[in-house]
Amino acid sequence: MDPLPGDRIVVRYRLGAGGPADWRTAPGAQRAGRDAAAPDPALVHSPALSDVTGFLIERNDDELLVERDGARERIPAAAITSLRRLSATPVRNSEIRALERALTEATPAAERVELDGWILSASPDAAEVTRPARSAPAAEMTRPARSAPGAESTRPARSAPGAEYAPRANAAVPLAFGASPAALTAITAWYLDRGLPARVVVPERLLRIADVTGSGPGTEYEVLVDPIGDAVEVPGADRAERLRLRSNAYRLHHTFAVVDLDQAAGA
Repeated sequence: MDPLPGDRIVVRYRLGAGGPADWRTAPGAQRAGRDAAAPDPALVHSPALSDVTGFLIERNDDELLVERDGARERIPAAAITSLRRLSATPVRNSEIRALERALTEATPAAERVELDGWILSASPDAAEVTRPARSAPAAEMTRPARSAPGAESTRPARSAPGAEYAPRANAAVPLAFGASPAALTAITAWYLDRGLPARVVVPERLLRIADVTGSGPGTEYEVLVDPIGDAVEVPGADRAERLRLRSNAYRLHHTFAVVDLDQAAGA
C-alpha cells in the first residue's frame, strides 16, 4: 500500500543526491529531541545512506516532502532506496490484538469458535467482500488509559462513517499470544467441513505472511482510528476511501492481509 499524506513514514535515501544532510556527520551529533546528555556517537566513516522518520506532507514523481520534528525535508524520489509506513503513534502488539478482537467480535457471524488461539468465524450467506448494513455497536475493546499509564480502560470499537467491509465474516484471526501457523491445517478442515473457503486474517507483527503462504501478500487492509478511538477497516485498494477517512482525522493503527489458504496450498 502506498503511503498517503498525513501518514508517518521512515524513508531511507542515498546521501549526496539533493536530499537532507546526514544528521550523524559531526562528532557528538545529536538527533533532534534526544537527550543532550547522551548524544549519538560520532561516525568513524562517511555513510552512504541516511533516513528520515516523519509525516508525509506531499508526494509526487520527483520528490517527497516529509515533516520531521517541525522541519520540512525534501527528498528526491531518485535518491530513495526504501519507504515504509508506520502507525501514527507507537503501537504495542497487545493493542493490535485488542483492536483485532474488537473488530472481529463486531462482525456478525452465524458461527464463531476459538481454536488454538485463533477465532474462526463462519457466515455462509455473507459475500466475500461486502458493504454490510450498519451493525450494532461493536464489542468492547480494552486499551491502556492515557491518563494512567498501565491502567486498562474499555472503549467500543465502532464502525466509521462511510464505506464498510466484512473481511472477517468468513475468516480466522490469530488473537491469542502464541497463535501460530501450526493451526492452519485444522483451520482449513473446519472451513471445508462447512463448504467455505479457508481464509485467514494476518495482522502485521502478529504473524508473518511468509508463514501462511509463500506467494503474494494477500488482500491488504488498513485499520484506522479516530482521536476518540473509534476504528474502521478499509481495503488498501480503495484509495479514495483511505483519503476520505484521513480527512476526517482517522490515522493508521495497523494493517492486515486476508489470505486464502486454498490458493496458498495450490501455490
